[in-house]
Amino acid sequence: MANSQGTTVIHCSAGRDRSGLIATLLLDLAGLEDRILVHDELAVRGINEWHRVSGRKHPYERYRTEEELRGIISERAEALEDFCAWIGSARTYLLAQGMDVGDLERLRSLAVQR
Repeated sequence: MANSQGTTVIHCSAGRDRSGLIATLLLDLAGLEDRILVHDELAVRGINEWHRVSGRKHPYERYRTEEELRGIISERAEALEDFCAWIGSARTYLLAQGMDVGDLERLRSLAVQR
């Protein structure tokens, strides 16, 4: 949900997979597909920093060193490019999954608000 400044936060337990999927679809819907990899790396680095400073440890995720992180980001970029090629476009994919055209347009409208 957008707050009064227009910021939207999407997260899941570890902040690396499900939230990234939703962010990828929203960026594509907003016409910002060229920003997907940049935003994914920022998200991975952000959640990694949270794992470093948080007193509440995740059951299976942990802080990663820069060297480890570079490998993770590289693997994610490759997988994300494959995923984006597989779905084609968020619009086509969501319509094929049964999303109503009106709902899709409302979602796209929210995604383009800055």
